[in-house]
Amino acid sequence: MSKSIRKTLLTVTLTAFLLLVTISFLVSYFSISRSSKKYREAVGNAALDFSETVIDNDDALVYITNRTTDSNYAPVLNELKVYQQKNSETIERISLVNFSSSKGWYIYDTKEETLGATLEYSEYLLSVKAELINGRSSFSNKNGNIIELYRPLRTADDVLAGYLIISVNNPYTDTYSTIILAYFIVIAVLVLIIMSVIMSILKKRFFTPVDNLTKKAEQMLATETEEKNDNPVAYIENLDELSRLETAFDKLFISVTSGEKHLNQALYDANHDGMTHVYNKRYYQSVEQSFRHCSIICAIYFDVNNLKLMNDTLGHESGDYVITRAAEYISSIIAPTDYCFRMGGDEFLVIIADTSLRYIVKIVDRLNRDCPYILNRDNDRIKCALSFGYAYGKDDYVYEAVLAKAEENMYIKKNQLKIEMNMPDR
Repeated sequence: MSKSIRKTLLTVTLTAFLLLVTISFLVSYFSISRSSKKYREAVGNAALDFSETVIDNDDALVYITNRTTDSNYAPVLNELKVYQQKNSETIERISLVNFSSSKGWYIYDTKEETLGATLEYSEYLLSVKAELINGRSSFSNKNGNIIELYRPLRTADDVLAGYLIISVNNPYTDTYSTIILAYFIVIAVLVLIIMSVIMSILKKRFFTPVDNLTKKAEQMLATETEEKNDNPVAYIENLDELSRLETAFDKLFISVTSGEKHLNQALYDANHDGMTHVYNKRYYQSVEQSFRHCSIICAIYFDVNNLKLMNDTLGHESGDYVITRAAEYISSIIAPTDYCFRMGGDEFLVIIADTSLRYIVKIVDRLNRDCPYILNRDNDRIKCALSFGYAYGKDDYVYEAVLAKAEENMYIKKNQLKIEMNMPDR
């Protein structure tokens, strides 16, 4: 009887524990896999956004059409390489490829493929060949442990320059696998130990007394005497496996926290100008549509007078100082809720939305009081000043008209400063 009870109890308990271990293993595996995929896609999209801000689509199309480069090609390629190297733990490659009906042609590539190098159609590329040539959709592909993200880049004339391809690997695959395997092994070992302890206690407290009672009954019936000594199985705690499991999860937590920090930095870099830290043109394009529906809008264009002469005479370091000084001044006179964008070179655009006319007048009065605002160092022999022009619209305004008027007023101010400060026409 005791043997039947022991067998049934052992079978039921082991089945329940094994089911629990299996479910825990599957939940852990799929949760980590899903989190890893989302993280890699987020990193890849941040890399796509950054690359799109760096690459001039019109220039890229000229490069691949003529198979020649200009002075802008190397700096752009270097920025892509620096970004890829800074994020090399997750981003394996950044490429811009122009596809024809027969093959692909590299324009930019961080893995040393030169301009015009060919990319043959793989089985997957053949399956999306029509889209690669048409270039209207973004998509992704999982190639082994690599996720490839594709985004079309089109010129201002809506001509396809090529497809931006970001290859993102999974640096934590081995770590995840090790953690999951260690988790499974540790739980299995603990189950065996717990079952050994339970069976030892049951044997000592229940099964052995039942066996002894049965034997005594048999002795009374058969007038026989038998003795049996039982040595319960000793319980052995295995603290080493538990310590290794704790260490593995600590490392996973650190990896995820570090990855989140890198992701936030990548998103910031994608939306901000690296030198001035104000918003960049890519971010302006992403939020421009929201400005068209404001009750009141004010646009202020800024431009630096004499910057080209400063760069040509004193060098780009001095020019960069002037641009940075301009960004600092503009940021200091507007509220944190206002938008300042570096539109390229020495051009800045401030958008003030859903505000009062009193606030706009306050900003414009400050600009008029400070004008001409000198940006160069005191000992620089080249003088640089900040020009501005503004316009605003209320209720039924045309957003493009407001921008055009602000830019027109800026050029008027720019010409006035040239005359006032006796600046050359450069």
